[in-house]
Amino acid sequence: MKLALRVSGTIDVRRRNIGLCVFFCVATLCVLAGYGATAAAQVPVQPQRNGPKGQPAAVEPSVVKAREESLRKRVDEFYQLLQAVRIEQAEAYVTPESKETFRREKAGGFLGFKIDSVRLEPGGGKATVVVRMQVIVPHMMSPMTVPRETQWEWVDGLWYVAVSAPAAQEGDMKSLFKGTGVQSKTPPGDLKFKNNRYVMGKIQTGQVAVAKFPFTNTSDHTVTLGRIDTFCDCLKAKVAKEEFKPGESGELDIEFDSKGFKLDYAQTIVVKTDPGSQTAYLSVLGYVVPPQREISKQKTSDKSVQ
Repeated sequence: MKLALRVSGTIDVRRRNIGLCVFFCVATLCVLAGYGATAAAQVPVQPQRNGPKGQPAAVEPSVVKAREESLRKRVDEFYQLLQAVRIEQAEAYVTPESKETFRREKAGGFLGFKIDSVRLEPGGGKATVVVRMQVIVPHMMSPMTVPRETQWEWVDGLWYVAVSAPAAQEGDMKSLFKGTGVQSKTPPGDLKFKNNRYVMGKIQTGQVAVAKFPFTNTSDHTVTLGRIDTFCDCLKAKVAKEEFKPGESGELDIEFDSKGFKLDYAQTIVVKTDPGSQTAYLSVLGYVVPPQREISKQKTSDKSVQ
């Protein structure tokens, strides 16, 4: 009996010792785990670089494509506003930091423009755009194409042009544009146009609109309509006849085929008369309303780009 009690007591003591060991082991693991978590939390996290040498991380090809399309659209709208001499509206496309520089620049007229190249920088936040502009240079028989490079920045889901201060070497270029492009007054000539500017208003896509420019021969000799340059296949010049006697009146019609165009449109027509090769500048402006499905698609695209 005593032996049984002694054995039972020994077993109970051993069980208590094993239980204590298990308790201390679990407690130790918990403490160590807590210390490890605290230590890990206190380890300073190195900031993750966007790319090699701190450069912006690469952007998905689909995002790059969407931003390039958005940029081309913004550039086209910006230059259309400049060509239409709608400077205040064009200013909305300029970065806030360069608006003052943009206001100080003298807007030179130009006949037309074409986007030559668009290059996005890594990260898709900045871009360089080259636009070729058609201008009339005094004492030259035909228009001259001049490239212009601009810098654009992606801000809050939209592209804005950053207008830089004019460099010293650009002075000669500015003088080159002086007196060119759209003129506000009728230049002296044998044919006096009643208006040099025709606003066609809103035009539905695919619609053919007609701008009418009545004129009168104010000279003392017969005047012949020589060369009429529209600088766009979408414009066709029509006139009932080419020769006009002194005091005789006529009308020059410019048909505009809006197919393939959207939003603001502006173009300059150059009319030369003989004798004397005198020149008159006429401007045509309008707004092409895009189809409703394209408007809805563009709104969806703008949201996805952001």
